[in-house]
Amino acid sequence: MAFLSKKYFLLLFVILLFPTFSWTQNSILIFNEDFETGNYSFMADSSFGLPQGINSWVVNNEYNGNGIYPNTTSQTNTVSGTIGNPGGYYLHISDTTQITNVSNANYDTQNSSDHFYILDRSFCTLGFDSIEFSFFYLCEGSNTDYAEVFYSIDGGNWISCGSQYKNQTLWKNERIMNPAFNNVYDLRFGFRWVNANTNSANSIAFGVDDIFLVGNFNQTSNPIDINVTYLSDSVICQGTYLVFGYEISDTLCGGQYLIELSDANGNFGNPTALWTTTMVYPNTSSFLTIQIPNWATASTCYKLRVNRISPSPQITGVASICFEVALCPNLIITGPTPPVVTMDTADVCVGSVIDIPFFAIGVYLPGNIFTAYLSDSTGSFANPTLIGQLPSNQTFDPNIAPGLPGTVSGNIPNVPPGCNYYIKISSSNPIAIDTSTWGPFCIKDCDIETNNRQDLQFCITDTTGDSTLIPIDVNIPPSNVIYYPGNEFQVELLNSMFFFRVNLGGLGSVVATDDTLLWVVVPDFITLSAMGIQPGMYYMRIVATNSNTPGNQLGTVIRLTIGHPATNPPPEIYATDSLICQGDAVTLWVSPIQQGSTYLWRLNGQIWPAISTGLNPANSVGALFNGNAGNYNFTIQETNYGCIGIGSAPFTVKLLNPPSIYVVPNAPVCFGDTVGYFVQFSPNTYYSWTAPTCGSMLDTTNNQMTVAWNQATGACNLQVYAINKCGSNTGSTTININPLPNASAGNDTSMCEGDSIQLTASGGNTYSWTPNNTLQNANTSIPTAFPPSTETYIVQVTDNQNCKNSDTVLVNVSPIPFFDAGIDRNIICGDSIQINSTEVIGASYNWVVPSAFISDNSIFNPIAYPSQDMFYLVNVNTLDGCNIKDSLLITVNPMLVDAGEDTSVCKGASLILGGNIIITPGTIFSWTPTNSLDDASKARPIATPNISTEYILNVSNLLGCTNADTINIETIIYPNIDTSFEICHGFNLVLNPSNDNATYLWNTGENSKQIVVTDMGFYTVDMLTGEGCLITDSFLVTIENCEYFFYTPTSFTPNDDGTNDVFIPITDGVDSLHFMVFDRWGEKIFESDDFTPWDGTYNENAVMSGIYSWKVYYVGKGTFGREEKSAVGIVTLIR
Repeated sequence: MAFLSKKYFLLLFVILLFPTFSWTQNSILIFNEDFETGNYSFMADSSFGLPQGINSWVVNNEYNGNGIYPNTTSQTNTVSGTIGNPGGYYLHISDTTQITNVSNANYDTQNSSDHFYILDRSFCTLGFDSIEFSFFYLCEGSNTDYAEVFYSIDGGNWISCGSQYKNQTLWKNERIMNPAFNNVYDLRFGFRWVNANTNSANSIAFGVDDIFLVGNFNQTSNPIDINVTYLSDSVICQGTYLVFGYEISDTLCGGQYLIELSDANGNFGNPTALWTTTMVYPNTSSFLTIQIPNWATASTCYKLRVNRISPSPQITGVASICFEVALCPNLIITGPTPPVVTMDTADVCVGSVIDIPFFAIGVYLPGNIFTAYLSDSTGSFANPTLIGQLPSNQTFDPNIAPGLPGTVSGNIPNVPPGCNYYIKISSSNPIAIDTSTWGPFCIKDCDIETNNRQDLQFCITDTTGDSTLIPIDVNIPPSNVIYYPGNEFQVELLNSMFFFRVNLGGLGSVVATDDTLLWVVVPDFITLSAMGIQPGMYYMRIVATNSNTPGNQLGTVIRLTIGHPATNPPPEIYATDSLICQGDAVTLWVSPIQQGSTYLWRLNGQIWPAISTGLNPANSVGALFNGNAGNYNFTIQETNYGCIGIGSAPFTVKLLNPPSIYVVPNAPVCFGDTVGYFVQFSPNTYYSWTAPTCGSMLDTTNNQMTVAWNQATGACNLQVYAINKCGSNTGSTTININPLPNASAGNDTSMCEGDSIQLTASGGNTYSWTPNNTLQNANTSIPTAFPPSTETYIVQVTDNQNCKNSDTVLVNVSPIPFFDAGIDRNIICGDSIQINSTEVIGASYNWVVPSAFISDNSIFNPIAYPSQDMFYLVNVNTLDGCNIKDSLLITVNPMLVDAGEDTSVCKGASLILGGNIIITPGTIFSWTPTNSLDDASKARPIATPNISTEYILNVSNLLGCTNADTINIETIIYPNIDTSFEICHGFNLVLNPSNDNATYLWNTGENSKQIVVTDMGFYTVDMLTGEGCLITDSFLVTIENCEYFFYTPTSFTPNDDGTNDVFIPITDGVDSLHFMVFDRWGEKIFESDDFTPWDGTYNENAVMSGIYSWKVYYVGKGTFGREEKSAVGIVTLIR
């Protein structure tokens, strides 16, 4: 139960999110431990004797053996299923002597150990059945090194669950069910590790993670009711207390319960108020007191309902009968205790502060203002004076917790002195009946005014103080008080509850006789405490020490407040739970708290609850959660006597939803398929699958299940149930199991080695044959097979539902004997040859050749006489019915023919044609062209070509064989050159013939290549060339009397050797020269008007060696004046 100041009052809860309560539960998560919070739920136990050995239990996230022990298997490696936080913390055995070096799941095999580790809590399963204890574990161990699970019922002996956990390298999910776990008050579990010292090989020790305890509670078959059995009143005022009783119809485990006050119509959709309480086992009834909130509007049918909210099962109670909430009279009692400032032995000074206590009974509406009035000096309120106001709709009822009065604060107004003053307080909404006034008390004028009647506020810390400079005014109102020299104005600190002196002068004083200023200094908290002063609200005034009117030495009273917010340690938020579900109630509180502090709560940065509710600021708040899942961050801001402290660190309450489930995959399957199914894994969630009727459940581990669909075809339902702390959910999907196609690969068959055969399959849409390395188009229904030996082919047939089935076909392959038609042969056209193929015993032969070219086409070694290149193809049929095919190529070479080697001959000369020719009877010779031959039908005719000629010799015989050859005869033709020269009288002329490689004979009798002449005449030279050709050049030389000279060389050698590299006429007395050179076809290839010589090129490319003609026009000075001349000739270019 959450308490306020009186033990029978319940804490009013704030509805954080709009609540709806409707619970129907079956499977319930009772407990879950994943070792991630740091608050582990295990402790050592000595039920099996004192712990023995160095191999003991530890919790950490170590998996590395560091080379000392084997590594612990990663938690991602499971037999199946998912661990909530792979690689996180887990409980395991470890060699404690090596803990600083290695602390994974290991153990010293040479040190025997026995350690029992139990859950530090018991579990109440009253009303539950089908209790299941599950966990993930691994342990290699041995026959002597293993772990066991034990349980205990209601404090009895520990009993083994029966299994030894060993020989398991991968993480595996274990689930234990035992009827003994059901419907008991105190169920406990523990893990025991034992190992002998006989095992020499290191191995992985026992480790455990993700522990779940779940059970089934069926409210339908075993209904439990919660009934309100007693109401103390049928009519009750707003803001007052109602006692009620409730009862549970059966004994349940202890739990938390939510009390709901309906709306004014008796409905619980939007309850007026909420409270929480607890009931412990074995109680089934209780009486509680609640305060009907002030905001409950008057109505005749309010109801109460009690709901069980945690732990499971959640149960919605039965509503009570109606009761009335009525509007009751509002009463205000001024006092009855006096205002503190009136407790002074002296009269109250005009201008002093005054805090007036009062009780306000009844309900006060928003906008209400409590107002304090002062009577006149006779005690009459006919014309009262306002003292102060308090805007508030809060009730201050001495019979309602916390039972404290309210306070209206103000200042004593400027009224005449007197001793018959009274105070009363009234309200505005509604106007309350004033049942009392407080008084009388005395008021007077005081000479000293403190700080212009303004209150003082100081904020200090443990190490820093605070101070301020205040004014002191005297003779207020004007009087004749005199302050003598040496007078000291001192700060007097007075208790705020009983007005006794706390300190005089310790916080400040000044020596003065008139108006002055005074420093009020509040030291740091430590120093202040040493002075006997604690933070809080005090009354303060200025006291004079030396005046002519000792009775008037006290100043007006103000408030001095010292705040000291907590910093070391700062306040923190605590809660009854931080991981909650929809509908859960959580109490949050502040610790440490200190006197005078208020704590302003914020939720996700916003002030919550609203200050107008009267529940904020507060030391604690209650919140009921129901809505969107997520994180809710609470903070508080401390204000200590007006001083704002540092905010707290956020405290996060995480609201969870029941698990959401979507089973994947949900695609159709085929009969016989084995498929793994899963739902998205959520940490701290337990999963349970229902075995399908159409298949066999091969494995199920939390969020995963494997099914072999081998029982039936058609639609089948697959269902999983998930439970977490906040409830459960069911996910299901319909799986369609399609039948397998009727696959057929055809009948078994036979074939010959090297042959191919077409296979035929049926029954589906697509096909896939194996082995496919001897198949063509292995993905069709009719592939072609060419196996080298007997082969069994498998066809996988797939239908339009993607279901697959298979069939086989045997192809028997008969071996083929060796056969060779023979090597390829060459013959001369007209010859014959015998074929030597392999003889296969018992085989028949068929040579696929026209009979004209073979002696017998049915034997293995016939004689062939082809007339041209020919393939001889043979079909061989063996005794097994296999056909062998082979062939050989007989190449027929043409007849031998030789027209002779290509050669040259001088024009007019003759030669004999024909080379190495074998003349046989019946050979026919035919030469073309015939016009330069003596006999074109001879094997070797005489040829006299005038031009270069290609002669073709065609040879044939009576067998139809033919062949041909050619010979090229180049006819050499040298031109006869006739040249004329004019020379001046007395000049020499060198005559140079046109051919260089010859023997020479001049008509002068000389036989040199060149001769020099000085006389006119006709000169000739006969030249016999290397080819045997005879050539004659002629030169006409004339002599003139002239004053100029013109001479042209007959050859030049443009080889860049610096000698005779260019060609140009040699002149003397010639004024101008137009010089041109032509090739043998008459094309001009050079021209010059400025005596530029020819360098033997045309278009910058060197021309070939040969004879070129030239022509020149020139002007020279002769006997009879200037003469225009021309000349022509040839020049030989030699490279």
